[in-house]
Amino acid sequence: MGMQDILLGYIENADPGYSGGEIENKLKVKLKYEIINHNKSIIDKLPIDDAWPPLSKKMFSSIPDKHLLTYKNSLLIFGGSFKSICLEWPQWLNKFENLLSQMYWESVNIYLKSEMVGRHHFEWTPKREWVEKMCNRELEKILDWNFKGIRDFSDNKSK
Repeated sequence: MGMQDILLGYIENADPGYSGGEIENKLKVKLKYEIINHNKSIIDKLPIDDAWPPLSKKMFSSIPDKHLLTYKNSLLIFGGSFKSICLEWPQWLNKFENLLSQMYWESVNIYLKSEMVGRHHFEWTPKREWVEKMCNRELEKILDWNFKGIRDFSDNKSK
């Protein structure tokens, strides 16, 4: 018999912000929607059903980028209830970080509630240089980021 792990998280889509003249702001709005559409297309390419530990299209949902529902950055929300996914955490993180390397985002947060290893928070943020380039409408893949959290629970089996 396994133990339940609940994983909830969100990817905060990158937003170039609004500063400068009217033309500059229109270009940044255009870039913002290109980023949102790009990230959704990456999620759409995920498998519907995935091998263990799963990272599948069914885990994700997005909030419409509409007034009152989204202020500044739109979100891609994901989650699931799993049988002891913490035992395969390095493998799941590898899949997840491969996904992140294909997307444009400002922050990513995951909350894990595990019967085996307790509660944990994980956070990814791109390096400052990437954010500055994105705000100047220079869009590049995020290949380097800051990470906070545990990468392997094999030595941390108690809450």
